[in-house]
Amino acid sequence: MSPEPESGNQPPAAGQPPVGDPPAGQAPPGDPSGEGEKKFTQADVDRILANRLGPLKEKAAAWDKQAEANKSDQQRSVEALAALQAKVTAYEQADVRRQAAQDAGLSPAGAALVTGDTPEAIAASITAIQALLKETTGGSGKLPVDPNQGRSNQQSPSTDWLAARLR
Repeated sequence: MSPEPESGNQPPAAGQPPVGDPPAGQAPPGDPSGEGEKKFTQADVDRILANRLGPLKEKAAAWDKQAEANKSDQQRSVEALAALQAKVTAYEQADVRRQAAQDAGLSPAGAALVTGDTPEAIAASITAIQALLKETTGGSGKLPVDPNQGRSNQQSPSTDWLAARLR
């Protein structure tokens, strides 16, 4: 039985890549640039992905188109009915919220703020809106009026030139 030669001391067999790191200052085999690991820019990556994914996207679109064509009239009708039922439900819920807000004495603008899908959630929303209105208006239901609004003891800088001309 002969001793196994060490892999570092033997040259690679014909057709086999060399084993180990290349000597210092030399590029690895198969890397003519001598830069080592190849770097890609984002544009390179985008181009590569587009080239590879383009045909797959086309196949997926064709598959979807075929699946849609294979649907029966009954399946299309069922989907259309489900969409219409969802719309009707949304309109009914909006009407319930509007009616509850009107019954609670809220204006149409206040009714537009009411949220909730259940009677409890709608009532809680109305209560919160009424509390906010009471807090804002001081319980009167009307916004407070500032008696000094629009009055000023000083002339506005934007009208000083006019006052000077009138004198």
